[in-house]
Amino acid sequence: MGEPRLRAVTLTRDMMERMGVAFDDRPMIGWAGYTIDPRARGKRSIIIDGKRVRLVCCGGLYWREGLCWLFLAGTQSSRVNGKVVFNRTSAVAVVRRAKIMLEKARQLGEKLVVVARDEAPRSAKLLTLLGFKRHPETVNGVEIWVLQWPH
Repeated sequence: MGEPRLRAVTLTRDMMERMGVAFDDRPMIGWAGYTIDPRARGKRSIIIDGKRVRLVCCGGLYWREGLCWLFLAGTQSSRVNGKVVFNRTSAVAVVRRAKIMLEKARQLGEKLVVVARDEAPRSAKLLTLLGFKRHPETVNGVEIWVLQWPH
């Protein structure tokens, strides 16, 4: 039997809180990825269209300090012996949704999108696949990656 199919809905502030993502009152648009799971419990378990689902990832765009930022957040991770262990979320689904958000940024007139790289083992590969380039500077020890479209 295959991996449960990842589905997406518009991200709400309530979903963000459940997944531990906080953007205060910054302008934001995004999506939440979920799988249907009748056994889901806890804060990442919600009802969508009458079915119990488990929130597994989210992503989107937000604007801060005059820049458009892309965020991608997976929720299927845990700590084992102090190290973060990431469970698999469909990379194809995440890339597709990220490309949709980047196209939305382009439609909104953004010429530059910025992302802060997280600690996921393959996040650099994902960002490179999406067309981002690593910026030479870091912010508070976090790598910054930039995607710029031709003028």
